[in-house]
Amino acid sequence: MSNQQISPDDALLIVCKALNPFVDAKLLVGGKPVPGAAEIQIGKTMKTLLSHDQQNNEHAVDFLLHDIVKGVQEKGFSLALGKGELVNDFDTIGELADEIVNSSISE
Repeated sequence: MSNQQISPDDALLIVCKALNPFVDAKLLVGGKPVPGAAEIQIGKTMKTLLSHDQQNNEHAVDFLLHDIVKGVQEKGFSLALGKGELVNDFDTIGELADEIVNSSISE
């Protein structure tokens, strides 16, 4: 198989679709990321989601991770991204999208 990576545009769209229900900012317009979406801060949001998950036996972070992995798979790639990384390693949507680009492997 090829060692291609998912495109940056696809990665950004996947992240915006997955995060859209969890952030106050509008991330999508016409099914595409809004201008400036990559700069939107998500670090605090991710930590808050994890805290709510732990306190209320919810699974928002699990669903978010599932949606990201599923979106990557639908584009023909695989992705190894853990819950801890998702919550702790990214301050912006763009940083998460870049990680998806750099970590995706063509199936």
